[in-house]
Amino acid sequence: MSHKTGSLLGGTLLITGSCVGAGMLGLPILTGLSGFAPSLVMFVLVWLFMTITGLLLVEANGWFSKKVNFISIVSHSLGKGGKILCLVTCLFLFYSLLVAYIAGSGSLFSSLMQSFGWIIPSWVGSFAFVALFGVVVYAGTRQVDLWNRVLMAFKITFL
Repeated sequence: MSHKTGSLLGGTLLITGSCVGAGMLGLPILTGLSGFAPSLVMFVLVWLFMTITGLLLVEANGWFSKKVNFISIVSHSLGKGGKILCLVTCLFLFYSLLVAYIAGSGSLFSSLMQSFGWIIPSWVGSFAFVALFGVVVYAGTRQVDLWNRVLMAFKITFL
């Protein structure tokens, strides 16, 4: 049985989508109100914290000889109570992100349509966001690779 690997574009989009979130795009605007120096110090401290925690996660992952995920690392390290706490915390985080993205996109879509002269409520924009990206998520990453091959056939590349 052969194992098919993903494409460079698919991997790039996966990492970009994981790293660049809606909050990250708004941080420079909100922190800019405090001034350049305090914002720079805060960003450096947060970067340092994220780097250290990422390296600690790599270290913990290195303790295992088989493939593991975050929940199994926590389960092995902190037991069943830690695993349950980690699951609840992760689910809460993902639910909060989902709600924030849906609400923010509804407001953004409503504002965009208003610039064209169409007045629509923000819930319609939220519904359109869920419908559009629900289809994209349901289609899976193979569709990204398929579109990449189609674009490459027409000599249109993004990377």
